[in-house]
Amino acid sequence: MRNNYLLVLLILLGGCEHFGIIFKPPSTIKAVIEGRIKGVEVYCEKVINLGQPKWELMCKVSDDIDIKYRTKTINGEQTRLELVVDKIKAGKRKIITAPMVIVKRGKPTKLRTVASSFDLDIKTEAMR
Repeated sequence: MRNNYLLVLLILLGGCEHFGIIFKPPSTIKAVIEGRIKGVEVYCEKVINLGQPKWELMCKVSDDIDIKYRTKTINGEQTRLELVVDKIKAGKRKIITAPMVIVKRGKPTKLRTVASSFDLDIKTEAMR
């Protein structure tokens, strides 16, 4: 009988906001990349789950250029979104750029990265 009360108490406390943050599902964002890489126009849009620690394909710019992403949680409010733009050259992958964006829960983010071979705007916004 006492164990039943303990179980009910734990379930009720799990629904409280201050305990619920442990059990909240990862949030999602919409990430948009636009610009130019090696003379190729780029527009890439993807809904990203911020609980994704392994590398995933965001989009293919051309037959040999890919954009990949992964996320790493910093704390309950911030997540690091890492991007890699790479190209196959002579049968091997070569990284063109690897920008990183800190995404704060519920806040839009913007980053501009420029070099001689690329010009990219990276934007994120929270999904509801």
